[in-house]
Amino acid sequence: MKDNIKNLVGQIRNLPSEDIQELLEILIHREQQAPAQLEDFVSDIKSAQVYKCPYCGSTHIVRNGHRPDGVQKFRCCDCHRSFVPMTNTIFAHTHKPLSVWQKYIGCVLSQDSIKSSAKSCGFSIGTSFYWRHKILSALCLMEENVTLEGIAESDETFFPLSFKGNHKAFAAKEVSRAPRKRGGEVHTRGLSKELVCVPCAVDRNHSSISRIACLGACSTKALGAALDGKIRKGSTLCADDNAIYPKFAAGNLLNLVQIKGGRKVVRGQFHIQHLNSYHSMLKKFMQKFQGVSSKYLNGYLAWHNFLNYAKEEIDEKARILKEWLVNCCRCVRIEDIADLPAIKCLV
Repeated sequence: MKDNIKNLVGQIRNLPSEDIQELLEILIHREQQAPAQLEDFVSDIKSAQVYKCPYCGSTHIVRNGHRPDGVQKFRCCDCHRSFVPMTNTIFAHTHKPLSVWQKYIGCVLSQDSIKSSAKSCGFSIGTSFYWRHKILSALCLMEENVTLEGIAESDETFFPLSFKGNHKAFAAKEVSRAPRKRGGEVHTRGLSKELVCVPCAVDRNHSSISRIACLGACSTKALGAALDGKIRKGSTLCADDNAIYPKFAAGNLLNLVQIKGGRKVVRGQFHIQHLNSYHSMLKKFMQKFQGVSSKYLNGYLAWHNFLNYAKEEIDEKARILKEWLVNCCRCVRIEDIADLPAIKCLV
């Protein structure tokens, strides 16, 4: 590769000045063909697909002039609403250029901290926090479309109930326990209401699902609320000997294989070793954040599933994420993040 570059540089130096000027114009034109504006980036992704109204999903749309800044406007012939390419996307209501968004998406894929991402992108820590949770909310929507199949493994894990950053809840005495150091141990032993139960499931294709279900020990109702319909009918579910799984498997038409006698037991192709490995990766991923507020936990679970467990290469994940941020039809404002309930259980 280096020899080819050296040969190319040598050939360019021997070119007449007129040819060098023409080469520069070709390179500049090629650079200009790549989208330089956020609106162009969103338009390029949407134009490669069937263009739909972001409000009603209709494909019966027409052009409707331009905004004063030159951005193309559209109008839906069914719901009669006007919109631009960035309407109802993660990029709506943001004023940073495309280059900053691309750099921040790179920070998310690198698992950089909020402070480090803010420094890299040249904006405030508050903006970095806001952008992270805009992206995590989109990843939560992506996970809603995940379905496991074949041989799936399931088990629950637990995280301490955390109100990190929610100082108003303690000031208003909405929280019934004393504050503790972030990431610290809970006050009550065992599976108490101070632990957030997160049922997790993975299959052999590296698809994974995890979400908050309840506080304390998991019930059949809580497990169903988290995983009902997420495992394809007729699949085989491997789980431990917890009594909540037979009824769940029967309700979802799954073949249940319960592994009794410890986590390391293997019965042919049936085991929960992949799930144990998943839990280890998840705990390691969460440690670097020194305690995640329970109101944001689902977003971090989806972030881990997409980044650390999905089998695609990092470049492919970057492409998938950029396209999903455009196509997920999710507009998130600061108020939406700030007003999230302190803990959102499914049951």
